[in-house]
Amino acid sequence: MSIFQALVRGALSKVAKRVAKDGLFEKEGERVPTAPRSRRLEPEPGRGFSKKLQVPGPDPRALCQPAGLRSLLERISDQDGVLVLHHWATWCSPCEEELPLIQALAEDLQGHAEVLGLSWDAFEGGGDPQELSVAVGTYAKEHGVDFPSLLLTDPADKVFKALDLTFQRIPQTRVLGPDGTLLLQHDGPMTQDDIDGLLALVRKLDDQ
Repeated sequence: MSIFQALVRGALSKVAKRVAKDGLFEKEGERVPTAPRSRRLEPEPGRGFSKKLQVPGPDPRALCQPAGLRSLLERISDQDGVLVLHHWATWCSPCEEELPLIQALAEDLQGHAEVLGLSWDAFEGGGDPQELSVAVGTYAKEHGVDFPSLLLTDPADKVFKALDLTFQRIPQTRVLGPDGTLLLQHDGPMTQDDIDGLLALVRKLDDQ
């Protein structure tokens, strides 16, 4: 293990220990069992979790950037199409289980909508935002994820209020229309049926 890898793992471990006590993620037994994943998510040439881990991916610094509330709200207001906001964190086990579905969703939505991850990794752990964002980006790359994420650097309560998050756990996913209107909100992990419903919604918008 390289020194860089040791630092990354150490940073994520520290964050996980400090945030787990606050119940910001789904706990075992609190969610509906996830339906079996679709066969189409099995590794295929040029696609799939295993395949992505075999090829050089994006620079971790491109996969996650720190962002304060002002930057986040400006990013949302500047959108010119459908935006899917996916809240997650490296210390969230249900988030990790769901990542293959969200990655496949991002691929299926190319040209129709954008998936933007919102990382909660800095809510309790603190630390240097740049270093932590690199750690999150490295985690994403190691798990075959190539959609971008923003590391939320403001306190959790301010983020919840600014984004009107009544469900204050992860994972959670929201779909915003081109005008910022909330089109869909899903609390907890998504099943393949949920993903298919989201895709159908975006395709319907394309046809209008």
